[in-house]
Parts: sequence; C-alpha cells; structure tokens
Amino acid sequence: MVSSVELFGDDDDLFFDDDEGSQNAAKLERLLGETEMQMGMMFELMPIGMALHQEQSIIYANKEMARLLSMTPEALIGRHCLDFIEGDILADLVEKFMILFKEGTSFEIPVVEIRDMKGDLRKIQLIVGMMPWEDSHVAQVLMQDISKIKELEKDLEIQKEKKRLLEEQKAVIEKSEVHFRTLFESSRDAIILSDKDSLLDCNTAALRLFKAKTKDEFLSHSKRFYSPEFQENGEASLDLSRDKYREVRERGGSFFDWIHKKIDGSEFPAEVFLSSLEVDGHQLIMASVRDVSKRKKQEQELLRHRNHLQDMVDEATHSLKEKNEEIAENLLNEIQNQKAQREFISVISHEFRTPLTVIDGGAQNIKLFLERGNAEKAASRVEKIRSGVSRLNGMIDEILLSSKLESGTFEMVPSYVDFAQIVNDKCEAMRDAYRDHKIICDASSVHQSIWAHNDSIEKIVENLLSNALKYSPQADRIEVSLKEEGQFAVLKIQDFGVGIPKDDLDNLFKRYFRAKTARGIKGTGIGLNLVKTLVDWHKGHVDVESVEGEGTCFTISLPFYSKDINPSEH
Repeated sequence: MVSSVELFGDDDDLFFDDDEGSQNAAKLERLLGETEMQMGMMFELMPIGMALHQEQSIIYANKEMARLLSMTPEALIGRHCLDFIEGDILADLVEKFMILFKEGTSFEIPVVEIRDMKGDLRKIQLIVGMMPWEDSHVAQVLMQDISKIKELEKDLEIQKEKKRLLEEQKAVIEKSEVHFRTLFESSRDAIILSDKDSLLDCNTAALRLFKAKTKDEFLSHSKRFYSPEFQENGEASLDLSRDKYREVRERGGSFFDWIHKKIDGSEFPAEVFLSSLEVDGHQLIMASVRDVSKRKKQEQELLRHRNHLQDMVDEATHSLKEKNEEIAENLLNEIQNQKAQREFISVISHEFRTPLTVIDGGAQNIKLFLERGNAEKAASRVEKIRSGVSRLNGMIDEILLSSKLESGTFEMVPSYVDFAQIVNDKCEAMRDAYRDHKIICDASSVHQSIWAHNDSIEKIVENLLSNALKYSPQADRIEVSLKEEGQFAVLKIQDFGVGIPKDDLDNLFKRYFRAKTARGIKGTGIGLNLVKTLVDWHKGHVDVESVEGEGTCFTISLPFYSKDINPSEH
C-alpha cells in the first residue's frame, strides 16, 4: 500500500501548514485504502486464477489460483508459477518470462498442462502481461481451467466419428440391399420370403406365377392358401409342409416336388427349393418355386410313347427308335440341367450366406463398439463389411453378366485393345492377392492390339488366372504367356494344381458345371461358361489340356481383327 508520506513527502511547509492540508491528506489516505480493498475484492471475485509475479516469485495470488494449484494463497507467496508447468513447453515459457520483464511483451498460451500439489494434471489457458504495482511493475499471470472444455471437445470429436462411421455403414448396407433387390427381382423363378406364421415378401415372378395383381394381394393370403388340401400322393399338404420346414431347420435346405394353387383356384406342379436365412436374429424361409408343367407334360408324353412301344414292340420301326432315343436324350439333358441348377442354387445360397454373415456380424460389432466408445475397433469392422459386400458384388455381377449374355441383352462394342497390357496388369494384381504363388508372365512378344471388347477381355483373363490360382493351392507357381501365331494372339495359362478328370472335360464349359476335383473349393460354375461365351463372340476358340493331380493348361486364341465382330449383331 502506497502511503501519503510517499506520495507528498514530509515537508510541513508545502501541504501541512494548516488544518485544511491535514484533512486533505487524511482523505487521500482513506481513498487509497478503499481502492486497495476494492482491487483485492475484484481479484478474489474473478472466475479465473490470477497471481502477481515479480521476476523470481509470486507476491499475490487469489483464491481461484490457489484452487487450481491445490494450495492456499499464502502458501503460493514466494513460489514461482512455472514450478507447476508440465511438458516440453517449460523451457519456452522461461524465455518468454525473461523477455516479459525485460521488454514488457505480453504473451498467451492457448493450452498448457499444470500439475497441482495433489499430483493431478489440468489443462489451462495461460495469459501473462505487465501491470504497474506500487512503485514498480509486476507480471500479471492469469490461468483459466479449460480441462472440461477439452473433454467436451474430445467427446464432440468422438460423436462426429461415430456419426461418420454410422453413415458409412448405412451407405454400405444400402448398396448391398440394392444389389440383393436387383438379383431378387431379376430371377426367373418365383421367390417368396416368409417366417413361421406369414408371408413377408415376393418378387415379380411370383406375382405372375400365382396370378396375383399386386404384392399386397399376394401377401394378404396365408401360406396354406397356395396349396390344395392334398398332394398327388394323397397325403395332406399341411402335414407334408410341416415335415419340409422341419427338414429346412435341421439341414438348412430342402428340394422337392409340390402341387401349388393359384389365386384363381387352378393348380400346377412345381419344383420347390427351401432354404433358411437368419436376419436380425430371426429365422426366415426363402422359397424358390418353378412351374414344371411343361416338364411333366414331356414326362407323360414319354410314358405314353414307352407304353405304345411296349404294345407295338414287334412292329417298331427304326424311325420310332430314333424318336424314342431323341426324347430320352432331351429328358436326360433336362434332368442334368435341373440337377446343375439345383446344385447352383445350393452353392450360391451358401456363397451368399458367408459374406452376409460377415456383414451382419460386423454391423453388430460396430454397434457394440460404438456403444462402448471404441471408434477404432468399429472402423476395423467396417473394412470387414466392405470386404463381404465386395465379394457379394463380384458374385452378383458375374451372375447378372451371365444372364445378360444368355438373354442377348448385353451390349459389346469392340475397339482396339492392348491385350498384352491387360495380361500384365491382371498378373500384377493377382500377385498382390496371392503372395504364396509365383506368377511367371511373358507377354513381351505381342506388340499389336486386337479388335475386341475391352471389359470382356479383362473378364476372360481374370477368370482364367483366378481359377489357376484357386485350383492349385499347393503349387508354387503359375505360368502365363502371350504370343503371336499368324493372325491370332494366343494366351496360355498353365497351373500345377488338382487338374480335371478326363470324363469331366466335355462338360467343363457348361453353365453351372463343376468338376469332381472342385469339391470343397468356392465357386459358382459360371466362370468358364462366361469365358467360352465371350471367346466365341470374338470369333476365337478355347482349348484345355489337363491331367488329374498334375495341373491344367487353358489356351485362348483370339484374332487380331475380324470383320465378323459386328456390334449390331450382338
């Protein structure tokens, strides 16, 4: 506190030579005392910590400053405020304090850590400046506790990350749903989803097959409505259906013949494949229904011919024998096709269930990790979901491409394509995916382009390379070569894997066919059929040589140019 003597001196001849001067001095003393008291109250009422600091020590600290440092204001007197600073910033603050007392330059540190006398860390905002005090200047040190603010900012960032992950998950699931709905609606067979009690969904083919005008009309009826009371063998439809559903629950699937009833009351024979799906913890049944009226009619026709031949065995002619053989062959082909399609449905159901299980499990884990605030683990599960969706997309795209090629709706416009570059690029990509195999690739001798459809050539090379790697898990290498032979570019892909049985080679390029040595290896039976179809479109040819247990070599010959490759015809 500055006294009146220090302000005005002690010379009685100047100001204190009469009573009035003495009164003025007393008033001034009171005024200064009140000012000091008011300043002290203001400092104590400030919501932030404040200390007055000489060069070496604190000379005053308010209660908030003492609270921040877990000490009393009196205990802080004589301490240096930098004693409580943590981290590498301490050296920089020492230098700033020296400049402050030398040049009067104030400074502000947005975030710094202090450790109080209890050992706890706090995050504070530090502001330091010079101010006059009594007959000199001191440093005014202000500290504001921002620990809660930083915690709130951290929580806000976590919430933002949660929101981003949820939006990303939602986008992935929506994309998966679009692809599933595309496959669902593009199926030629009627597909019906149901639970234990009622029908849940159906595709457009189901509406056509059962003569329903709308989906609401179809779903409004019970499952029992679409079957007559008895089946062809005389057993009650209700009892038989319970047996089939029990078989699905125990084995995962069931394939059988069934008599169905349409909305108009008419009946028709059908082949039905039931499979079990689990969605959000609920077991659903997916039924694939195919009208086999034409097949039944052919079977009845064949039976009539056989009965007629039995009665006319002595009078049968050579032409009648050929007719019988032709019908038998057609029926055998139909049976083989249906068997292949049944196996394909079974395989594709299993292939779809695996990535769908990955997606569903990943989504549940993301929810759990986000509830626990573990955004890092949640992000890792998003990558698994993406991988599952990518696998689904690959299978769906291949199925849709095969369907478009079969129906003639796939447009292929040719252009000049760098065949050698495609081979090199696909080999490089496969090296990254199959690091246990050595892929030896030589396409250096082909320097001219071929007249072809670029995406189709990529699909041919990719399918053959993928097969070579997939069916030679124990082999150490794959050999790939591309050469010019006259007017053709000839691609050879040799593996040293399981090989193909000799009696399976003739059926190798049929749709859905899989060789005996492919059992236990993932696949749909579409890939080689696609390769053969695309090579034929390019006026080329494909050859295969294989020895079971030693390996397989595929040879693809494509013309460098063919005027017969006309996009308007395809």
